[in-house]
Amino acid sequence: MTKIECDRVSFAYPGQQQDAGIGFSLKVEPGETVLLLGPSGSGKSTLALCLCGLIPHAVVGRLDGEVRIDGLDTRLIEPGELACTVGTVFQDPEAQSIMATVEEEVAFGLENVGVPTSEMRGRIADALHAVSLSGFEGEPVDRLSGGQKQRLALASVLAMKPEILVLDEPTSNLDPVGTEDLFRKLGELKKTGRYTMVLIEHKLDELLELVDLVAVIDEKGGLLCSGAPSDVFYEHAEELAHLGVWVPVAVELARGLSGHGLPPESRPLSIRQLADAVQSVLPAGLSAPAKIGRRQAADSSPLLDIRATGPLSPGNGWLQPFSLEVRRGQFWAVVGGNGAGKTTLARHLAGLLPIRSGVAFLEGRDCGTYSARELAGKIGYVFQNPEHQFVTERVGEEIAFGLRASGMPEAEVAETVARYLARFGLSDYADVHPFRLSHGEKRRLSVAAMLVAGQELMILDEPTFGQDRRHAIELMEMMKELQREGRTIMMITHDMSLVAEYAEQAAVFGRGELLSAGPVERLFADYGLLGKAGLKLPPVAELWSLLANKTASVHAPAVWTRRQWQMSWDNACSIRAGTVS
Repeated sequence: MTKIECDRVSFAYPGQQQDAGIGFSLKVEPGETVLLLGPSGSGKSTLALCLCGLIPHAVVGRLDGEVRIDGLDTRLIEPGELACTVGTVFQDPEAQSIMATVEEEVAFGLENVGVPTSEMRGRIADALHAVSLSGFEGEPVDRLSGGQKQRLALASVLAMKPEILVLDEPTSNLDPVGTEDLFRKLGELKKTGRYTMVLIEHKLDELLELVDLVAVIDEKGGLLCSGAPSDVFYEHAEELAHLGVWVPVAVELARGLSGHGLPPESRPLSIRQLADAVQSVLPAGLSAPAKIGRRQAADSSPLLDIRATGPLSPGNGWLQPFSLEVRRGQFWAVVGGNGAGKTTLARHLAGLLPIRSGVAFLEGRDCGTYSARELAGKIGYVFQNPEHQFVTERVGEEIAFGLRASGMPEAEVAETVARYLARFGLSDYADVHPFRLSHGEKRRLSVAAMLVAGQELMILDEPTFGQDRRHAIELMEMMKELQREGRTIMMITHDMSLVAEYAEQAAVFGRGELLSAGPVERLFADYGLLGKAGLKLPPVAELWSLLANKTASVHAPAVWTRRQWQMSWDNACSIRAGTVS
């Protein structure tokens, strides 16, 4: 029997219009793993809510078409009953946390379906071990990092032993090593043959080995295409580019080599597959290009100077004493594993956690002497979960809130709001409640609401979380433009490609300790530091490193951005062509 069947499924939230004739249809067989792709707002997360029965039983709106699980229409099954068959991990792990401690959280679902206590203990232990949270049983949930909360959400689902796993961006808050561990665990689950999985994810290079079927949802919620990963990513490449969805880095790099020696029948999906394909056509003289210059801050005066000789605050001793100087106009990446202290640092700087006097200085003034209002005028902070900072009931009002608080005339407020709504692709949602937006749209709104205030230092916690490829690039290019205008950027991220492409400086944290601070080049050249911090090379650097191990003509680590890779290949091909002629 077909495990999951979607038959012309569409859903409209209150106030939304449904497009006639548009619906999503797909069949998933037992044991298959399906990857759902689509632009922000296309309905991926809404479909996940349909699969677990929260739509139509708990979420208000109009559902057309049918969703069938094991042949049964989900309209006829209560979500509590369906939870024994379909386990769901949502985008925001805090949205599904209920209990006070880790053990209680995992036990909650088991208690509700009557699992005997003797069996429950074993299930809890196995589930926590599977997500690397053994030993955290008594830890308060609210003290976990974002990544640890995400692991906990998965553990709570695995303990229920469902036959279907629906995972909505399950690695969004995980560090690179944690992401690798999760994908390995999903691979082990897949090998058992008892799990059918539906994944919404954009970290694709390490995931595709698990995927049997890729289904792409278009802007209107219909099925654009579906098929084997190699067919979808290579035969529908132009359509995917038009939609602006994520594709594997290996596919993007391979397509850039078309016409430059890579056989057309070669369809690598992973970096290792690409390295094998490239090795056979490797042009002589492939070497790293001249160092790509990174912008240096025009004003070298310190904006933020941290001189922590003890805890940042009396009530929080997690961050160890450290020193860090951030100069005006710099672009910093703050990186490290889950629980390293990155978000804790940001919350101290933004005034959300108290900070001791004599520890941090902003523009030469002790941060401890700033009022909350003064600090908010100097430092803008985008939360890890954008919902946590919304204070109004309309998207337009969210952007206007800070402007009105600053005393801006109403006519100027309206003009500024309209400009920022257009800039962030939110003009059609001006009167919509922020919580009705997709996660990617919520993230864009949270960034817009911060940028409009014009603070000098901007701290962004996972700025591209939930974004499709097009909007992620637009957002990061906007950050670079603001940097060129003189703003200072601190980006907290687990995405090492973002670090490689956009940051100039990197502060590396590990278990509350500042391990390193300096140019990004230093980070990528130090494999020991990467391992200690729970980080990995960006995919391009991994490719270069693999090629260096295969041939003496390539030296690593020297290339870590797509631009550098393409320059290296093009230069080598030009040299070869010149030699032949």
